[in-house]
Amino acid sequence: MNKETHRLAPVVDMARQREEKAARELARVRELVGRIGMQVEQMHRYREDYRSGSLLGKTHSMATMRDTQLFLARLNQTIAALEGQHKQAEKRYQASLQAWRNSRAWLKSLENVVDRQVADYRKTRQSLEQKQLDELAGLYAGRDRHSF
Repeated sequence: MNKETHRLAPVVDMARQREEKAARELARVRELVGRIGMQVEQMHRYREDYRSGSLLGKTHSMATMRDTQLFLARLNQTIAALEGQHKQAEKRYQASLQAWRNSRAWLKSLENVVDRQVADYRKTRQSLEQKQLDELAGLYAGRDRHSF
């Protein structure tokens, strides 16, 4: 490896760490989106079950009807709040996804630069070695001609 490649190694390491951190954050936010989404679904099912169960074929007093309506109103508020949290979590997920993609692209770019430098270094070194071998072969060939 050459000096440039060695100088880039810490930069590549930092980019790799940044990409890994972004991937962990992306996974954390994805899990949060899923968890809140499940809570929203559960609350919707609970509301429907409560509605159908509490009103099914029964006669209710005005107080019971009022309590049911109040409870359903609070439940709707809770669902709306959870849906708001879910939308915010989805936005954070999209931002995290973009951050991960950017860090991934940067890491790949740096790795490509290092790979090109290594390939160029090897090619230059092989050319130099071949040149040296050719020169040595020429010297030996010249000596062999003079010894006869």
